[in-house]
Amino acid sequence: QQGKVDRLILMTDAQRLELLKEIAGTKTYDERRKESKKIMAETDSRREQINEVIEHLESRLADLEEEKEELAEFQKIDSERRSLEYAIYDKELKIATDKLDALDRSKEDSSQQTQRLHDQAAKLREERSSKEEEAKHLKEQAQRLQEKLELLKKDRQDYTKKKAVLDLKIKECKDKIEADKAKFTSATKELRGLTSKIEATNTNLKSVTKAYEKHFSAEEKLKNELQMEEMRLHSLHAKKGRAQQFSSKAERDRYLKSKVAECKSNLKTNAKQTKAVQNVIKNLDKKVAAMEKELKQKEKDLGKKKKEVKNVSKDIEKYTKERDEVQNVRKNFWKENSSKTKEYKDWHEKLETSQNDLKHTMDRHMYAALREVRRFAEEKKIKGYYGPLIELFECPEEFRKCVETTAGNRLFQVVVDHDKTASIIIEHLKRVKAGRLTFMPLNRLRPSDPNYPSDTSEAVPMIEKLKFNGRYHKAMMQVFGKTLITRTLEIGARLSRSHGLNTITLDGDQVNKRGALTGGFIDERKSRIGAYESKKAAEGKLGKINEEKEAIEEQIQEQNQIEAKLSGQINKAYAEKRHLRNQYDQMQNDIKRLAKDRDLEISTKKNNETELARLKAEAAQLESQLESIQSELDSDLADELNSQDQGELERLTADTTELRSKLIEISNLRAEAESKKKILENDLSTNLTKRAEELRLELSSQSQEETTEEFTKEQDELRQLSEIISDFDEQIEEAEGTVD
Repeated sequence: QQGKVDRLILMTDAQRLELLKEIAGTKTYDERRKESKKIMAETDSRREQINEVIEHLESRLADLEEEKEELAEFQKIDSERRSLEYAIYDKELKIATDKLDALDRSKEDSSQQTQRLHDQAAKLREERSSKEEEAKHLKEQAQRLQEKLELLKKDRQDYTKKKAVLDLKIKECKDKIEADKAKFTSATKELRGLTSKIEATNTNLKSVTKAYEKHFSAEEKLKNELQMEEMRLHSLHAKKGRAQQFSSKAERDRYLKSKVAECKSNLKTNAKQTKAVQNVIKNLDKKVAAMEKELKQKEKDLGKKKKEVKNVSKDIEKYTKERDEVQNVRKNFWKENSSKTKEYKDWHEKLETSQNDLKHTMDRHMYAALREVRRFAEEKKIKGYYGPLIELFECPEEFRKCVETTAGNRLFQVVVDHDKTASIIIEHLKRVKAGRLTFMPLNRLRPSDPNYPSDTSEAVPMIEKLKFNGRYHKAMMQVFGKTLITRTLEIGARLSRSHGLNTITLDGDQVNKRGALTGGFIDERKSRIGAYESKKAAEGKLGKINEEKEAIEEQIQEQNQIEAKLSGQINKAYAEKRHLRNQYDQMQNDIKRLAKDRDLEISTKKNNETELARLKAEAAQLESQLESIQSELDSDLADELNSQDQGELERLTADTTELRSKLIEISNLRAEAESKKKILENDLSTNLTKRAEELRLELSSQSQEETTEEFTKEQDELRQLSEIISDFDEQIEEAEGTVD
C-alpha cells in the first residue's frame, strides 16, 4: 500500500486526472462513446451504399423489363432456330455416323493389319534376335572349336610322336624276334644234328666202352695171373736159393715165419682197406641213388613249373583280352560322355542367355537381391522360403501375356510362410546391403472372395488358368484373384462395371474396376515368364544331362577300376611269370649241377671199384704168397728143388713168358680202346654235350619270350595309341566341319 501512495504523490496532474477518471469509470464511458460514434458513422456510410445499390437495381429492373419482352421474342425465334438446327444436326449426325462406322470398319481393318504387321515385325525381330544370338553363339562356338582344334592337333602331334617312337621300338622288337626266330630255327636244326651225333657217339662210346671194359678186365685178369705166376716163380727161385742164403733150416724158418707175419699183417691191412672201400662204394651207391631220385623229382618239378608258366601265360592272354574289351566299352562311354558334354555346354549357354534375358526384365538391384535371398535361404536352410511368385505357378503360353501384364513387378515378390521369415531375410538384406524386395507372408494375406460372373462364355477368372500348389493359393488370389480374362475390351468394361473386377484381354489390354483402360503394344521378346520358362527348361535339361553324364562317368570310373584291376592282374601275372621263369632256370641249373655231381660220384665209385679190384687181387696174391711160404715151412732145406717144384718152375717160366706176351697184346688193345673212349668222352663232354646244353639253354631262354611279350605289350600300346589318334582325327574332322 505504501508503494501506491508513493506513486500517487509522484504523479503529474494529468496522470492524477486519468487515475481519477479510471476510478470513477469516466474513461470507460468515453471509450464506449467513441466506439458508438464510429459504428454510427459506418452505418451511415453503408446506408448510403445500399441506397446506391437500390437505385442501381431499380435502374437494372427497368432494363430487364425491357429485355424481358425482347427475350420472349428471342425465345420464340430461338425455338424455331433450334428446331432447324436439330433437323440439320440430325441429318449431319446420320451422315457422320455412317462415316464413323466406315471409319471404325477401316480402323478395325487397319488395326488388324497393324496387329498382323506388329506380329510379323515382332516375329521378324525375334528371328533376327535369334539369328544374331545364334550367330554370336556360333562365333563363340567356332572360336572354342578352333581352340579345341588347335589343342586336338597338338595332342595328336604328341601322340603321333609317341606312336613313331613306339613304331621304332616295335620294329626293333620285330627285327629282334625275326632274328631270334632265325636263331631259334638254326639252333633247333643244329641241336637236332647234335642230338643225332650225340646218340651216334654214345652208341659208339658204349661199344668202345664195352670193348675197353672187356680188354681192361682181360688185362687185369692177365696182370693178376702174371703177378700170381711171377710171385710163385719168385717163391720157387727164392726157395731154390735158400740153401745158399741160410745155413740151417731153423734160420730159414725164422725168416719164413717173419714173412708169414708180414703177409698176415698186409692181409689184415688189405682187409681193412677193402672194407673201407666197400663202405665208400656202398655210400656212393646210396648217394647216387638219392641223387637219381632227387633228379627225377626235380625233373618232375621242372615239368610242373613249365606247366605253371604256360598257365600264367594263358592268364595273361585272358586278362589282356578282357582288358581290351573293357577299353572298347570305355571308349564308347567316352564318346557318349563327349556328346553329353557338348550338349551340356549348348544348354548351359541357353541357360545363360535366358538368365540374362530374365535379368534385363527387372532392376539390377532387385536381381541381386533375389540371388542373395536364394543363396541365404539355401545356406541357412530356411524352410519357410518358397521363392519369387514367378517360380510358383505355370500357365499356358496363350495366357502368358495377360498374366504377366496383370502381375507386373509382383512376379518377383517373394512368397514366405510367415512374417517372421520375411523379417529374418529383410534383416539379412540390410546387413549385406543387397537391395530391396517385397515379401508376401502367407500368414498375413487376406484376399477377398471375388464375385465372378456366372457366364463363363464371355470371361474366365485368371486364377483358373494357373497351375500351382495349393499351399500358395493365398498369394495367387492376392495377385490374380480379382482379374478376369475377356475376349474384348467392351466385354471387359461391362463386366468390370457390373462385378467390380479388373479385366484383361489375351493381348494384355486392361480395364480397371475404376474404369481406367490400359493397353498398347507389348514386346514378347521381353517376356518375364517366357524368360523364366526358358531358364527353367534349360535348368531341367541341364539337370537331366548332368544326371546322364554322372551315370556315364560312373560307368567310365567303373571301367577304369576294372581296367586298373585287370592291368594289376596282368602286371602281377607278368611278375609271377618272370619269377616262375627264374625258378625254372634255377631248377634247370640245379638239375645240371646235380647231374654233374651225380656223374662225379659215379666216376668216384668207378675209381673205388677199380681200387677194390686191385685190393682183392692184392689179397689173393698175399694169400698165395702166404700159402707158398707155409708150404715151404713144411719142407726141408735143400740145395736143389725137388722134381715137382722144378717142373712147376719150368712151367711157370714158360707161362710167365706167354702171359707177358698176351698182356702186352691185351694192353695194347685196352690202350687203343681207352684212347678211343677218351676221345669220344672228351668230344661228348667238351664239345657235343656242352654245345647241346648251350643250345637247349638258348632255346629255353626267356629272352625270346620276354621279347615277344614286350612286342605284344608294345603292339597293344600301339593299338591304343592308334585308336586315340583315330579318335583325335574324328574329333578334328568333326571340329573342322563344324567350324566350316
